[in-house]
Amino acid sequence: MAENEQLEQLIQYFFMLTENHLTNSYGSERGSEMSGIFKKRFRELLEKHADMMPDSLSKRHGVNPVFVLALDDALGNERPSLEDLKRDVLAIYNVMMQGFNSQLIEQLESNDDPWSQFVEFTKMGNK
Repeated sequence: MAENEQLEQLIQYFFMLTENHLTNSYGSERGSEMSGIFKKRFRELLEKHADMMPDSLSKRHGVNPVFVLALDDALGNERPSLEDLKRDVLAIYNVMMQGFNSQLIEQLESNDDPWSQFVEFTKMGNK
């Protein structure tokens, strides 16, 4: 899969999860409106800061702060506090990471030296 395709897949996954969360939290009409704002702002921020993400790894990691900033903008007046933003961000990440985390836990539990495997896995992701 090409680099741009992987990034676009990740972006579309953020879009889907965020829209689901917003419509579940704020109702279908308001959630859909907020989701549209989120998607537009996400693309704007990604484009604006593209020069800060020169390679595929930095782009994959760069979508995370873009996600938080775009969600904050989309929530607008609906989010009265930083705690509410944190709750929404963590709720979306929780859904996103469930499959990944369960697979990692399974791998670690079946390993003779789970700590070393975890350390190696972490090093690979942070090269």
